[in-house]
Amino acid sequence: RGLSPHPTAWTEMQEPEKDPVTIKIFFADKTGSKGLKPGEIYCDGKKLLMTGTGSGDLRIRELQTPGAKRMNTEEFLRGHEIKPGSWFL
Repeated sequence: RGLSPHPTAWTEMQEPEKDPVTIKIFFADKTGSKGLKPGEIYCDGKKLLMTGTGSGDLRIRELQTPGAKRMNTEEFLRGHEIKPGSWFL
């Protein structure tokens, strides 16, 4: 893990009535605040996936789920619907 050419952050995404899913985050940008609480997810369903942190919001640009390839947010959202009430643990 320490010698990985692509260091990542990871979190677990909890959706209502589902088991948590581990998400690797390869690239993200800190953005201005939309008023999201830490762990709260904002998604437009097409291109934008954001989460709140203790000091602003984070726009996720590239991620990977277990058993899937690394993909940008737009590719991820084409095959995965983020349900209201989802959050990052």
